[in-house]
Amino acid sequence: MNANTPNLQYRFLARPGCYEQANRTRTTPVPRVGRRATPAVGIGITRALPFGGLRLGIQGRWNRSVETATVTPLVGVSAVHQLEGYGGPEPIHVVMMQYRRRIVSDMRAVGASLGGSVASVDWTLFVRRERHDQTQSSRAEEDPPVDTWRARATTVGGGAQRSLFHGAAILTIRGTWTGLRGDARRADLAGVIFAASEHVLRGWGEVRFGRATSPWQAASRFTLTRESWVRRDFVFERSAEIDSWLPGGGIEVARAFKSGTAVSLAVAMALYAAISRIPDPVGLEPAYQILIAPELSLYATRVAPRSTTITVRQDVGRSRWVFASSRYESVGTDDEPLPFRPDGRRTKWQLTFGVVLGPG
Repeated sequence: MNANTPNLQYRFLARPGCYEQANRTRTTPVPRVGRRATPAVGIGITRALPFGGLRLGIQGRWNRSVETATVTPLVGVSAVHQLEGYGGPEPIHVVMMQYRRRIVSDMRAVGASLGGSVASVDWTLFVRRERHDQTQSSRAEEDPPVDTWRARATTVGGGAQRSLFHGAAILTIRGTWTGLRGDARRADLAGVIFAASEHVLRGWGEVRFGRATSPWQAASRFTLTRESWVRRDFVFERSAEIDSWLPGGGIEVARAFKSGTAVSLAVAMALYAAISRIPDPVGLEPAYQILIAPELSLYATRVAPRSTTITVRQDVGRSRWVFASSRYESVGTDDEPLPFRPDGRRTKWQLTFGVVLGPG
């Protein structure tokens, strides 16, 4: 940094982390053991430019996931179905020996952002490029043949925020677009066996009402997601295409009382609808009907999720609060049933209690 230009400011942020998971089944003639380790790190550098009040940022992320799954039959013959696309794979018969699958995934991302303020509007723009690479192998040897998946994704987006009505409200909008292309290859076959192309457009807007001196606060939010993807299996010559829309919205009202109690009520709903072109599972392999058809059928089903949340907060001291929150969610469909699609309605109650301790 140049000491003669005090308006040039740098900020650096680093976030390392690691996630590990291990699971094991018990009381079964076919024990399964799974392990996963995922180290990750993210870094970011921002600089306040000496002109226009602009802020320039550069970010990078990396994570690597190493996962192993082991199946050891103790009695008789066991069958393992190794999914490799939209076909019904031939079962791998395991007799008194281990079946092992090792999956190594690498993700690298780099991005840049630019932000500033003009005409009382704070704005930001960003672009990010991601690279996903995955290898899978089953042989326990030094340099085993591997199946691969490689994908590249680009995300661009921006956001803006502005105060309205002389500070009585704040308007915030955000939008992103993501495009991804990927392909898979098998070690024993030449060429691409599976290809995917996805595009996702997301928009988000919110208006918050209420001054700092008012006991009432309110917010209204609207979201819209447009998703389109195509997946093609060149081995079994099958493909699936989904074009979906997901509009949603919600409102929240909060009231603070002189006793230090605050109560809020939030209601939200959305509607998912899609135009789909998926394989007819009738007459296809049992593995496809059990493992693949239900997922594709859910993508093609119209659903309407709803939620209601009530939260109560009580001040118990300087910068200290206790709170309790109750949330109810429901999702269901009145769409025509599809073959092998799970039916029914799901509801969920969630109670949350917590304590917030700030600087005394």
